[in-house]
Amino acid sequence: MDASSNSSNPEETPVVRMRQKTPLAASNGNGTGSSQSAATALMRGMEALHELPPDLEDGNEEIRKLDSQLDHLSEYMTKLEDRLRKHHDKMMETIERNKSEREKKRQSFHERMASTQQEDDEFQRQLSSILNRVDISRNRQSVYDMINGMENTRIPSDLYSSLVR
Repeated sequence: MDASSNSSNPEETPVVRMRQKTPLAASNGNGTGSSQSAATALMRGMEALHELPPDLEDGNEEIRKLDSQLDHLSEYMTKLEDRLRKHHDKMMETIERNKSEREKKRQSFHERMASTQQEDDEFQRQLSSILNRVDISRNRQSVYDMINGMENTRIPSDLYSSLVR
């Protein structure tokens, strides 16, 4: 049919081809038996839908291959996730262990600092006590020296000896 014949006869219905099959002449006819023609058209449509053309069959094979590759990739990713999870767990364990060791060292350091401070304080007290004793001894000695010096200068020795007896 050319374009001039289509425009000259608008009542003529076009012929519909479905997947390389021609429709029945009765269904493309003048419209008699419309329920029957609708049923046959529906049947042809269902057959056409259930038929797989060769390009779709090749597509199905390609889809199966891609599906297989996706399954393989999924298994690989699962294994990789497991390895990463194990590595992560080991790293977290190491971090926790290092953290506890650092905390123990810090605590030990503070304990040593407190102990050293106590020892320093005790040493300072002892040193102060010793220095006080030395000062007291010096003061006593100076008092004794002063007394002895006073004895020599003021009281004659014979008088002093007579007093002391």
